[in-house]
Amino acid sequence: MLEAEFKVHVKQKIKDRFPNLDLDFIDTNPFYFRSVPDLIILGPNVWAALEFKRSEHASHQPNQDYFVSRLNRKGYASFIFPENMEEVLNDLERLFRS
Repeated sequence: MLEAEFKVHVKQKIKDRFPNLDLDFIDTNPFYFRSVPDLIILGPNVWAALEFKRSEHASHQPNQDYFVSRLNRKGYASFIFPENMEEVLNDLERLFRS
C-alpha cells in the first residue's frame, strides 16, 4: 500500500471511530515546512500529529524524528504505519475520549 493510500484509509478509520467528535484534519504541505508530520488532527481541546509511513521499515526524512518527538512532548505525535495502526488508533481513542 502506498503512503497516500494508507493516509486516506487511516483518516476514514478515525472518522468512523469518532463519528460524534468534531475533528478537523489538516494536511501539511511538505514543500512549505519540511519534516513536519503529514497530518494534524484537531479535536475538542486536544490535538494529534501523525507522520505516515508505508511500512515500519520505511526510511525517515531528515528531522522527522525530531519533529515527531518534539510535538509528542507538547501533545500527541507519532509515526503511523500498517504494523502499528491499531496501537496508534487506540492511543487516539484515549486522547480524544479523555
